[in-house]
Amino acid sequence: MRISGVDAIAIDIPLRKNFGGSTYAVLKRSTVITRLRTQDGLVSEVYNGDNREAGHEIVRLIRDELAPLIVGQSIFATERIWSKLFALTLANRDRKTLLEARGLGRSRARRKRADQEPL
Repeated sequence: MRISGVDAIAIDIPLRKNFGGSTYAVLKRSTVITRLRTQDGLVSEVYNGDNREAGHEIVRLIRDELAPLIVGQSIFATERIWSKLFALTLANRDRKTLLEARGLGRSRARRKRADQEPL
């Protein structure tokens, strides 16, 4: 089973009140939802972090830099995929944002079709 596609979307949900502390404000909940698809119909979803500032940058990193490295790879090659994604964190960049984005490599596929046993 090979990965055929990766989608990512940043989500911001406004909160009705401020859940911050004395030195910060939390006015929304944020996450990036990443969906991996296989050519056999399996779909995996993962939530990447709770970053209220960099959601759109995380989506860009997933789509432009991480997804091209894993599309076509076997879903069972988790260590190889993880190594490819981790190697990018060694480059000179915002490591924290990239580490949140590469969380997609930890997802587990779940069966989408009802006629198959769950993994």
